[in-house]
Amino acid sequence: MHKAKPVKGIGKRFRISSKNKIVGGPCGRCKLMSHKPGRRCQRLRRKTVLAGGLAENILRAARIV
Repeated sequence: MHKAKPVKGIGKRFRISSKNKIVGGPCGRCKLMSHKPGRRCQRLRRKTVLAGGLAENILRAARIV
């Protein structure tokens, strides 16, 4: 059986905080920001902390757990 490799795209999109939380940018800000309200653009600039099953899947794909 081959050695499991980490998914490289996860390292580019997410980081792990000092308390092992997954921190990443929100979805919905890749393009077409000009027609979105300013308040929403402000909110989308902030980083988000992922929790639950999604965070477990990312950790598993990153081969950290």
